[in-house]
Amino acid sequence: MPTPSLPCSLADLLIVFRPCFTAPTFATFRAMVAGFLAQPGLRTVTGMLVGARLAGRRHHDLAYRFFATARWSADQLGLVLLDLITMMLVSPDAAVVLAVDDTLWRRTGRRLHGAAWHHDGAGPGRHRPAWGHRWVVVGAVVHLPFLDRAVCLPILARLWLPGDPDRTPLVLARELVDLVTGHLGDRPVHLVGDAAYIGKPLRGLPTHVTVTARLRADAALYAPPPPPSGQPGIKGAHEKGGVEGQVGWFRRNHLVPVPEVDSLAELNQLVDRWDAEDDARRIGTRPRTVGEHFAVERPLLKPLPAEPFETGLQLGLRVDRYSQITVRTNRYSVPVRLIGRRVRVMLGASELVVYDRHEEVARHERLIAKAGVHLELDHYLEALVRKPGALPGATALEQARAAGKFTPAHDAWWAAACKAHGDRDRTRALIEVLLLGRHLAHGHVVAGLAAALRAGALTCDAVALEARKAAETAETAETAETAGADASTLALAPALPGSAPPDGATVTFLTERRLAHLPPDTRPLPSVAVYDQLLRRPRPGAERPAEGESP
Repeated sequence: MPTPSLPCSLADLLIVFRPCFTAPTFATFRAMVAGFLAQPGLRTVTGMLVGARLAGRRHHDLAYRFFATARWSADQLGLVLLDLITMMLVSPDAAVVLAVDDTLWRRTGRRLHGAAWHHDGAGPGRHRPAWGHRWVVVGAVVHLPFLDRAVCLPILARLWLPGDPDRTPLVLARELVDLVTGHLGDRPVHLVGDAAYIGKPLRGLPTHVTVTARLRADAALYAPPPPPSGQPGIKGAHEKGGVEGQVGWFRRNHLVPVPEVDSLAELNQLVDRWDAEDDARRIGTRPRTVGEHFAVERPLLKPLPAEPFETGLQLGLRVDRYSQITVRTNRYSVPVRLIGRRVRVMLGASELVVYDRHEEVARHERLIAKAGVHLELDHYLEALVRKPGALPGATALEQARAAGKFTPAHDAWWAAACKAHGDRDRTRALIEVLLLGRHLAHGHVVAGLAAALRAGALTCDAVALEARKAAETAETAETAETAGADASTLALAPALPGSAPPDGATVTFLTERRLAHLPPDTRPLPSVAVYDQLLRRPRPGAERPAEGESP
């Protein structure tokens, strides 16, 4: 076959694969490799023929017959490539690291053999299905001298055909691993993969093969299996089954039927209480209680980590135009200033925390149901200042009422203010009152609203003043209690926030309050006697001019 000459370095490299082909097929193989490397565009079969500069000189069926009917084996070719990799890129005394995963090759056409809809991890959007072939690939992980990170070089592959329960991707991966381990002999092999490639088909691997993968979602771990004791019956039983049995006892006695709670925090408190009560329980006829057994085992347990570590799932999400993020079918609010920006979400078992770079901007209790919405009224206050008419029917306001953050004191003050001054202006004033909650405690703001409402002061400044007075009163009472004040001293102290104020309570004007807190002035009263010295004194013997005459 007339082909352009190859560089000596490439020809010497390809000669290693000569035993995998017949003489005519090897010539076509060399041309396809050269065309694959020289093709700047799409590396299709015809494109490789063009890259090899054989278009118009040889029929394109030459390239298609090479992949369809030529006598050569892709497995044999991959094992020769593995020998080349281990010889040039892996130390002789080092273990061979293999990675197993699947990849999607996008294709078009409804009649393609083995094509189906698959999840495309590299596609755009959250739901990323794509039509094509799913290939299970095993590659060798090596470190190249010109890169700081490891790379995976594919060596073997299998096409997964959907609908065959006996040929799952994990079964195909086991076939490829068996080919590699059988070819390498007793050389140590480390196999790595994700949670999709860990399961029963990997049982029975040779002892020199280790598997490292993520835990499955349904994995139940307690401890590594102890060696067989050789004793039958209870004497030879292990503790793992006993521990799992007690977990089942706890579930059946405390979680059946499922307790009705308002939040995960309440459920966690119930579990902690039940756990403390079980410390006094005895298992069967054992002489010690559960708490006494744990006291014996406590010194044998490993200590907790000295540094805190995050166990939640970290997500990167974009805030939509409603100032919300979607996490596992549920929506949560964030401050409106973050609309259109990406935020970092740390999803835990009972709550989720939203960060804007390194600043925490929102914290929500995780919703249990699906398609739920959890909104914080405080996140929308900046937008409601500009559009106060959206507040009365807002979902965030309804949730704030249900959570007790928008109290009847808020509603009463709002209704009185709207009746006296109109809806728009007083709603905007209410929003300014809600903004006070970012600097003052919620209880102090409620006390300020109640005091201002009793005095008929329907302004945000009056509420702020009374809220600060309540905060100072609480601080004074706390200081007196800390100092060990007696009951009589506490009786003379002002009422705490939330308690019944005295009848006829009034709002103190800001100027009077400032004057009352000024230090005493010890300076003498001013006098104008010294100003007489500035008057012109008459000359001795001169008569004073009469009234109305000029001097």
